[in-house]
Amino acid sequence: MPFEVFRRNQRMLIAVFGLLAMISFVLSDSLPRLLNAGNGGGDSKVAELFGKAVYRSDLNEMARQRSRANQFLNMLMPYTPDQFGSLKERELVDALILEREADRLGMKATSEVGREWLETITQGRMNADLFRSLYSRFSNEITQEQLLSDLANQVRIR
Repeated sequence: MPFEVFRRNQRMLIAVFGLLAMISFVLSDSLPRLLNAGNGGGDSKVAELFGKAVYRSDLNEMARQRSRANQFLNMLMPYTPDQFGSLKERELVDALILEREADRLGMKATSEVGREWLETITQGRMNADLFRSLYSRFSNEITQEQLLSDLANQVRIR
């Protein structure tokens, strides 16, 4: 009797099982991530500095800033490895410590400081055209003032 029921509905059952197999194949990669979204997938705590938690987003912002400063300097002076440091987690945490110390000492990270530093390291050869040509490679990611401030912040950290 059960075999007769199966034979009568065989086509429909095969279609349903095939459809379920396709759905499970498509969702197999994303379903575990979707179910674990609340567990460590977001902005996790990396360290604790000066009584405050340091989150991955804080390190990511420092990493973006350092990456832009290193990229600009590498375009300006090729064959100089990352002068402001790498993007390793430990070095970024150290950079946050040094940034706080620079703030405490009253060292400014303004675009004017960045301009002065660029003129110093290029021995006065940095002009507006050279800066604009190097800046154009950042494809509107940030403004010129923000790039100069990033440079100034990395200089004061170093």
